[in-house]
Amino acid sequence: MRKVLIADNPHLHAELQLCFPGSQTTCFETLEAALQALSTESFDLVVVGLHFDGLKMFELLAAVRKDKNAPPVVCVKIRPSFLSEEIQISLGAAVRALGGLGFLDLTAAGTEERSRTIDALIRESL
Repeated sequence: MRKVLIADNPHLHAELQLCFPGSQTTCFETLEAALQALSTESFDLVVVGLHFDGLKMFELLAAVRKDKNAPPVVCVKIRPSFLSEEIQISLGAAVRALGGLGFLDLTAAGTEERSRTIDALIRESL
């Protein structure tokens, strides 16, 4: 069973958990709590929301990727926002530069499509 750490705003936890059927998901709403869990437990995947803990997505990504045995990290946006396509492309480039698999805009996708999109990114990146 895949073990997934989800780091995002609490009101989005349930929505993100639905993207990982058959997986054990653990959700965190603060950088400190997510880092503590990563230091004491092993995870197969880390999913970080754009607005995690007051925009600390990049901070968590950088901290996770410092460990050479760290799990892959996918950064996501699942709620509409006013980010232009250019900004989203730049976010993806920054995520990849920091060692993440990519940045996915999942706002228009349903639960099954979100799950398939995340899995496809993982498959093509690993």
